[in-house]
Amino acid sequence: QEISLERNPHYHRPELPYLDEVVFRIVGSEQGLLTQLLAGELDFVRSINPSSIDRVRANADLQLVIYDDRSYTHVCWNTQKPTLSDPRVRRGLTAAIDRETLIDVVYGGFGRLGIGPVLSSFWAFNGELAPVPFDPGSARKSLEAAGWIDTDDDGVLDKNGDALVLEVLAPAENEIRQDLAILIQEDLKRVGVKTELRFVEWGTLMAAMQDGSFDALINGWEEPTQIDLAGLWQSAPPGEPTFNFGRYSNPEVDRLLTEAADLTDFSEQKPIFDRIQEFIVADQPYTFLVENTRLTAHARRIQGLEINAATPYFNLDEWYVKTESATE
Repeated sequence: QEISLERNPHYHRPELPYLDEVVFRIVGSEQGLLTQLLAGELDFVRSINPSSIDRVRANADLQLVIYDDRSYTHVCWNTQKPTLSDPRVRRGLTAAIDRETLIDVVYGGFGRLGIGPVLSSFWAFNGELAPVPFDPGSARKSLEAAGWIDTDDDGVLDKNGDALVLEVLAPAENEIRQDLAILIQEDLKRVGVKTELRFVEWGTLMAAMQDGSFDALINGWEEPTQIDLAGLWQSAPPGEPTFNFGRYSNPEVDRLLTEAADLTDFSEQKPIFDRIQEFIVADQPYTFLVENTRLTAHARRIQGLEINAATPYFNLDEWYVKTESATE
């Protein structure tokens, strides 16, 4: 339920940390976090739902901090599923999703349009790449080129007698991803793709990721400060644990990842990373929805914070509590 960290008297900076104890509390829902924050039961919440901004700003005891995060949210397509193995299908699905509207409606405009597997704020980003445009007409053509046509006029595309029906998973604990799923469902319906939404608890979702028992899921990654694409995009050997949940496999990407791993000079790695991004964006194993903007809130009595994209706890050792009578 909680993790308590006590001050280390042998810390390498003798005067720090200022705080005697920091307690991380496990709260099962975003609404629960917000309720406890507004009630003064929590001093810091790492992620605030954009829909709650006004309530946080209206509370004189709280400070809202907004900054570009090192994370992105995406739809992971299971490329091992027959319906999703063709890149033309995945490109069509991406083109059918109005991601600008998702950002406006779900994120309150906080966020940048997702492009590919490297964040646009990172040095290794391929600046020649552009987001896949929202284009339902193009989406239908791409799906049709892959053989998916509504032969019986029931509003759902079909191929060889099978309808294009996808189950989309999202975590039951994350309201934002549930909202994304609902809007994506409506967008895909307009081009003849039927989706069935299932919101499951995190443990169930993780199990589905690991064993590949899903069609699509809405997930997010927080990128390390060091560029390392192999963990997500290297072909996964059968039966071995992997973070390549969509089982994406491209021999040329594998070769380039191995080549990049043998280099230590950024200038030599950059063209290789550029090429890797080109392949992944063309293949669309993910629909890259949004590069996230982080909304963080803390009690104003907590001072000394230097929140940034590296981590919101960047200088936790220098945080302190300001009281009316003294500074502690």
